[in-house]
Amino acid sequence: MELRKEALVMAQTRVSNMDDATRRYDVAGEVTVRDGRFESVYSGTVDSPDGERVAEFSTGAGQPTNIHYYKTDITDSGQVEVLTEIQAFVAACREYAEEP
Repeated sequence: MELRKEALVMAQTRVSNMDDATRRYDVAGEVTVRDGRFESVYSGTVDSPDGERVAEFSTGAGQPTNIHYYKTDITDSGQVEVLTEIQAFVAACREYAEEP
């Protein structure tokens, strides 16, 4: 029987910012792409440069970003810094997922 690959309907890839020399945190997550469009990031992690887990997150198209902070002493400005890194990571994932 001969089969023909028609289309890639869904893919999930683990990505990280480890090659970004300007990163302030190590951020990684599982990116889901469906029908060539970004769908979500699950199992997202944010680690400090010394390897300490700072937060975990998940988000999807049209869904809020859920963040769990591990550090109980993180300041408001620290939370904003982590959120900013997550948002930049998700934006990069969206671009990555929708590349031809």
